[in-house]
Amino acid sequence: MLILYLSPQSSSAADISSGDKEQLLLLLKACADITEYDSSSYNEHELMLRMLYTYRNFTVLSDIAPQSGGTADKKLLNSAFVDDAMYRAFRIKPEHPDVSRLTELGYCYSGGYYYYTGGYSGYFATDVKEIKSISKISDSAYYIVFTDTFTDSDTPLTKEESTAVAARDDDGFYLTELHMGGYPNPSPTYTAAPSGVSAARSTLKQLLPVIILLLTLAAAAIVFYTYII
Repeated sequence: MLILYLSPQSSSAADISSGDKEQLLLLLKACADITEYDSSSYNEHELMLRMLYTYRNFTVLSDIAPQSGGTADKKLLNSAFVDDAMYRAFRIKPEHPDVSRLTELGYCYSGGYYYYTGGYSGYFATDVKEIKSISKISDSAYYIVFTDTFTDSDTPLTKEESTAVAARDDDGFYLTELHMGGYPNPSPTYTAAPSGVSAARSTLKQLLPVIILLLTLAAAAIVFYTYII
């Protein structure tokens, strides 16, 4: 059995400019307190609550004013800001749940505002410091390794390494995965194979019928000489 291990290709300067890198850094800073996200498997309502609780981080992505307000028990945010930030960060167009679902979901929509209850009870802070590497994993997706610091009421300031996967479309970059303080499990599938690996696969495919024929002839010869002669 031939097993080929594919490694990600480092992005060239043509793929990631300094402006692109700055955009990715802002995206990571905005989303860092979401902590964990995978676009293939996530709870939209939980993601919305995390965004609402940390909405100040997302102001770097949107030019729309949050227009926050409300009381300690029921807060509110401008829905235009939330919807814009969620689209820019994750390419998600949020549901606008009816007021009757406030108790069920922890948030609802009414008259151009999201109303929500609850929030994080303890202090914590995350600060994305630096992008260490960006690797291309498909025509429009990039695997990012970056450093950040984290602290809360029980944890001294700690430097950690985190990872994310970002995609790019006509509107720019957005996240499809985020793994603060660790690596995705399983690791992302790298689809950008080096040309040498691609050539080896192509050659093997072309020679496969000949290899099968030679093995068949060899087996027949062994049987002939063993049992007939």
